[in-house]
Amino acid sequence: MSNETFPLWKLPQVPRKLVFQLIDIIDLLEISMTSRPVRKFLTAFKPHLVDLTWKFDDSQAIRRYRVVGPPPYETYMYLQLYFPCSKQEITYYFVGKNKARSSQERAVNWKEDVVMKCMNKKEMYERQGFMVGGRDDCRRADPGNPDLKIMEDLSTHLTQILRINSYNVKHLRLSEFDFFGCFVWNITKKFKKFVAKNVEINKEATRFILKDLEIEDVEIMKNCKWITINDVMESESKKIKIRFPNDMNVDELVKLVNLWKSGNILRDMKSLSLEGPFDVEKMLLQEHYRLKFFKKLGIIGKRPDRNVFENDIKRDTDGQMARLFFCGRQMTLDLKETTEKKVN
Repeated sequence: MSNETFPLWKLPQVPRKLVFQLIDIIDLLEISMTSRPVRKFLTAFKPHLVDLTWKFDDSQAIRRYRVVGPPPYETYMYLQLYFPCSKQEITYYFVGKNKARSSQERAVNWKEDVVMKCMNKKEMYERQGFMVGGRDDCRRADPGNPDLKIMEDLSTHLTQILRINSYNVKHLRLSEFDFFGCFVWNITKKFKKFVAKNVEINKEATRFILKDLEIEDVEIMKNCKWITINDVMESESKKIKIRFPNDMNVDELVKLVNLWKSGNILRDMKSLSLEGPFDVEKMLLQEHYRLKFFKKLGIIGKRPDRNVFENDIKRDTDGQMARLFFCGRQMTLDLKETTEKKVN
């Protein structure tokens, strides 16, 4: 039996790139952190295409009663890689350092003082990835946020060795975290998916989202009082979901629908959802809003007893159909898939 090693570095660059594409991706990611020649080659040729997602959410980590589920349930933030060509998903789960140290998984010697383990696929519910020791206690942020520095360094490393197909960021909840002052915006300002929940969005942050970022699918669900209907009408996003702290103005909503119908705004929009606060005491008033809305659009006449909540509308410029829904506190405008075949 021969003990000869495979002459990887003697191969021409193109065959060598093909070899790197055949290596198990989780092994390749681990090697890229410990081998300078591999990291240098991957940086130059970037053999893998990937969708990269940052998620910040400690709601599971700080729950009093935890339900054992997909691992590791103590995660308070993660960096996820999805490889569309192979449909494979690799995730870096950030947990408390003690949790990572006590794990029996294979250690990854990436950087000094960084606890990282390569997770066992079978034992981790068929999920692949790495467990990263971030905070001393996953319930509390450490002074200086060393875990965010680890996340930043890891993100920089991955963006250097992989071809990024899209960036996504989701802030659901994370204690003591300056979302709009973090490292993410230094890496990219273009996102396929942008989600902000339970994070304060002040006037400056609103301007940053609307003016500095390019977002295909935006979702803001923290009662942002600074975003207006005019801001929505000027948006270039394809999918928009906004929650307002106060009742929406019916006349402004009617104007939005009519401008969309005439083809003057939201030309690339696929889905729009706007909603105000839920208030049981305002249900009768919201019923009044609903009737006023559909009357002003000419969808119902003077009779107030028609039970209309939705209607199909057609855009004048191209005949595109959309489903319009309004219940008094929420309006949606979703484009309908066209099934008609074009006649040559």
